[in-house]
Amino acid sequence: MMKTWQKWLVSCTLVVAVLGGAAYGIHARYQPLLFVVGNEAMRQAEWTDLRPELLAGIPYTRSDDLQTLERRSMEELILSAAKKNGVTYDEKILNQQLSQFGSTPDERAQKLAEMNTTEAKVRVNYERSLTAFALKTMMTADVKVSEDEINTYYEQNKGLFLAPEFRSVYYLRGKVSDTELVNTLSGATATTFPDLVKSYNDEAKNRTGTWHELDGLDHLTSHTSQRVAEVAFQAPLNKVVGPFQDNDWNYWYMISEIKEPHQFTLMEERDKIQSSLLQEKQLAKYRAWLETQKEIIGYHYFPENLDREPLRAFWHDLPQNFKIWF
Repeated sequence: MMKTWQKWLVSCTLVVAVLGGAAYGIHARYQPLLFVVGNEAMRQAEWTDLRPELLAGIPYTRSDDLQTLERRSMEELILSAAKKNGVTYDEKILNQQLSQFGSTPDERAQKLAEMNTTEAKVRVNYERSLTAFALKTMMTADVKVSEDEINTYYEQNKGLFLAPEFRSVYYLRGKVSDTELVNTLSGATATTFPDLVKSYNDEAKNRTGTWHELDGLDHLTSHTSQRVAEVAFQAPLNKVVGPFQDNDWNYWYMISEIKEPHQFTLMEERDKIQSSLLQEKQLAKYRAWLETQKEIIGYHYFPENLDREPLRAFWHDLPQNFKIWF
């Protein structure tokens, strides 16, 4: 007969062995949840297989991985919401998209093989994107932009519709010590200067000659300096100016064309403003609506499980796993 303490010891040993075995099994086999949409789940092993295809086989960073994972989870939420609302893609549009790869299955297979993919994979991608587009279109069909909104946006953002002054500039740059260049250009005229710019463009002699067509002040600054560009934008038309010294360089330039600043009118920009505001309002409404669907459908996102060891992830995921399994 075993004594009480011996029975207790055996029982404890069995419990520890069972728990230890279970923990080892979980650690070896459990695949952590990365996201859940309704009763569908993405687990780590599945993501490891899918990720290279989504990232086109190119090297990726940790940030790329997380962004792609979240985007995939939102795509699944959208597809689930579309199914719930009876929304699907237009087969005619899908076939039109596929036809760009060839008019016959054999032609498409050959073309897509060159792109390292298959028609089945491309079809699935189109089905997903077209379904998402159809859902967004349906949920934002009532979004409108009023004339008051368009007028207000224009008045509050007039600077966005102002085209600055642009100038076409011939310029030549050389070292201050380059006396040959100074002497040659001393007699330059509006007629001869363009040819001199071309003929004296010589990197080996530290000379730069070029022509910039309708440059803005900022762009000319990036090729010369702020001081040089500002002087050039004050120079008269068709007159050779220089030498103008800036640090170790001499500059000569001639303005061949001036395009005055232009304020685009509301009538000129109305359609662009209307389209921009409409897209902004549609996106805001769609995003807000998708947020409500997360709770209704059952959306859960666990990016931290990418780093959790399986046993910890198992206990973290247990409530969601019970919902999925039962």
